[in-house]
Amino acid sequence: MSVSGNCFASSKNNENFLNMKTLKIITLLLIVLALSQTANAQIEMNSSGKVGVAGAVPNSYYGLRVNGRLYLEGSSRYIYAGNVYASGIGTSGSTLSGSSLKLYGNSGETTFNTALTSPQQGVLAVNGVVVQLSDEKIKKDKSKIEKASDLIKSLSAYSYYYKSSEELQQIDFGGKYKYKYDTMLVDGEEIVIDESKNKFRLPKGQQFGFMAQDVSKTIPQLVSYDSANGVYGVNYIGIIPILVESNKELIANQEQLEARISELEKEVEKLVKKEKDNSSSARMVESDDASGATLVSELFQNAPNPFNESTEIRFKLSNDIADARLIVYNMQGRQVKSYTLSERGETSLIVRSGEFPAGMYMYTLIADGAEIGTKKMILTD
Repeated sequence: MSVSGNCFASSKNNENFLNMKTLKIITLLLIVLALSQTANAQIEMNSSGKVGVAGAVPNSYYGLRVNGRLYLEGSSRYIYAGNVYASGIGTSGSTLSGSSLKLYGNSGETTFNTALTSPQQGVLAVNGVVVQLSDEKIKKDKSKIEKASDLIKSLSAYSYYYKSSEELQQIDFGGKYKYKYDTMLVDGEEIVIDESKNKFRLPKGQQFGFMAQDVSKTIPQLVSYDSANGVYGVNYIGIIPILVESNKELIANQEQLEARISELEKEVEKLVKKEKDNSSSARMVESDDASGATLVSELFQNAPNPFNESTEIRFKLSNDIADARLIVYNMQGRQVKSYTLSERGETSLIVRSGEFPAGMYMYTLIADGAEIGTKKMILTD
């Protein structure tokens, strides 16, 4: 009986010990759970199964909310949404330098795929088509772009090189973002991440483009300011519509000039034909004067020519001519002045600069309705 009593007492002691140990474990777990809750709730799940990490509060809209950076480890790192390969974003490659970024989606027959198969600093290679939303139904206050040529003429394009990382670190951009310093393990290798050294991952080599500050003076709508980094950017795609309208304006101006040139060429052909018909720039009209000599009506070249104050036009008129006039035309063929000539024989007419604006003119001597001759004179400023 004493042996049985001792065994029973030993069994009770073991049970009490296990109960105490279990209680201590449960208590410890409760303490750890309480500490995790008080330490800004590092991981929190609500009743709907939505998760918040590092202080982010879970809500019904997002399945996972992270306060800070999310790091995916492994040779292939992807986040998928919806059906398999329906949409997602991810990277592939074993190291940061060898990774390529892929952004894709599939809706019906539309597929978008961008990839940096050979990453180059500051360069985005697109395998596919970039489409910008531009439906008329979503726009308002539509108006034509006026004087597009003047806007384009105000822009100055440059060739340039981007500054190095060392040079950029010496500049106070005044941005609101505070760059971080951190380390991370990638395939067992510790990598130092100093964001200030890679503030802007700019391409190397010669570049071509505009200065945002210059563009803002004439087309401020195409310039935006990145307050986080303290730099200005230009919407290069927004320049395309202005270029289209500018080109249309140039085409319209060219068509008008070509039409005007065609008109002037026809006028010149007419004047040349007149010169040829007059042969020596004079039509012979003969009559006998009192002495019995034959008098020929003739027009001479003005002198001086060109002139800027006054010039003399000499001509001859036979005595039997009843009506004689000297008519001046501009190069468009419009009559600008007509002089009635009353004297006969060899005489002249003085033309003064104040009678016409500076330019090129044609003057014609007409006697009794017949053209005697046509000459050209030039008035300078």
